[in-house]
Amino acid sequence: TRSPSSGTGLGRSSVYGFVRQSGGDVRIASVPGQGTTVALRFPSVNIGMTEALGAAKSSTSLRGKRALVVEDNEVLGEALVSMLEYMDIVPVWVHSGERAIATLSTTEQAFDFVVSDVRMPGDHDGFSLAAWIERNRVDMPVLLISGFSEVDRTSRPLLKKPFTEADLRAALTGLFERPK
Repeated sequence: TRSPSSGTGLGRSSVYGFVRQSGGDVRIASVPGQGTTVALRFPSVNIGMTEALGAAKSSTSLRGKRALVVEDNEVLGEALVSMLEYMDIVPVWVHSGERAIATLSTTEQAFDFVVSDVRMPGDHDGFSLAAWIERNRVDMPVLLISGFSEVDRTSRPLLKKPFTEADLRAALTGLFERPK
């Protein structure tokens, strides 16, 4: 609801994303002059389910991998970094395609894969970044993320927003199972 230069707002999108990722729901009711009520509803979890989730987390082949995250939106970037850290992936976050290319061109850091938003300001959106990586870092997989339907017709790995941690994990696992 705010322009990029007007602050970060109330964090509704962050709360909504977290609650939905957790399998819950958010209800907001507002009456002018009386106030706003926000209800966060989460599913109940039993101990067996918690143990199963912990086992799934620890058995992943993604553990310890290094990811270059390319996302210009602060809230979405923070959420994506948090999800990757939860999966025991080591993320490095940059805010543009240009910065990603500079990082991949000059850094001594090794990355196992790149996760990039499709729409970003500047000369390099997610598609042009993926094409650059394909030409210059042949064996580095790229997962594109987007909330826009016009990108549905791509042959590149694409994860649609909004997505859960489980969706992200499945998409990343699929990156490493794709034929080269």
